[in-house]
Amino acid sequence: MTHKRVFLHVGLHKTSSSSIQATLHENRDLLEGHNYHYGRLDDRGRAFNQSVSLYSIFCKDPAAFRFNRHRSDEQILRLIRRSKKNLKAGIETHQNLIYSGETLSLLNPEELEKMRDYFLKISSVELKALTVVRNPYSFWVSSAQQRMKGGELKNFGFIKKTRAIKNLKSVFGDLMTFIPFKTLCDHELGPVGSFLDWVGVPSEVRSRIQIQRTNASSSNETIRFIGYLNRNNVPIQTFEMIDTY
Repeated sequence: MTHKRVFLHVGLHKTSSSSIQATLHENRDLLEGHNYHYGRLDDRGRAFNQSVSLYSIFCKDPAAFRFNRHRSDEQILRLIRRSKKNLKAGIETHQNLIYSGETLSLLNPEELEKMRDYFLKISSVELKALTVVRNPYSFWVSSAQQRMKGGELKNFGFIKKTRAIKNLKSVFGDLMTFIPFKTLCDHELGPVGSFLDWVGVPSEVRSRIQIQRTNASSSNETIRFIGYLNRNNVPIQTFEMIDTY
């Protein structure tokens, strides 16, 4: 059997995960031509972020997952069946597989072990996992910006990622690589270029990839202006008025 490699990217949040996922999705044909597969696990769902499919497969209670709360039990079951089918097909067909979902970092240890063991039990598969870690204050600022751009007005608590990091380190051990977000940003092609280097995409292929940039940070003045407008009852989402107003 051909030796396969699975690259599992689990975030963390606010570390350019969306840009990485969008780039992998938009350049699928080019990557496929060089034995790198980034597939759509849920062919009826969001195209590039694999969080919902993978989290639903491996978590204990998919119905409690916030991105499934709008789905009925039958819809969740169909989502999981489709995602498992596409996951299995991808592994059977391709040599280098990339899976990315920042929400996977929120799985508890038992659920992380289930996900790890799923890949390790596949014959001739080498598993490599990646977590990108951001400075706590920088993470908080980015998270608060995103929520304010979404129209939230309440005070933002400091979201701790220590437990998630400990769980990932405990479950994956040497299979997990932790990279500072700043290291990704210092790459000549930014975080996406650094990620492509990590999975081993050849430089001649990387130079042809159209890098996508999503959820870009806004200036301090821009965020303050959005906050001012929101506080005065004109909810703004990235400069577009919410439909109800």
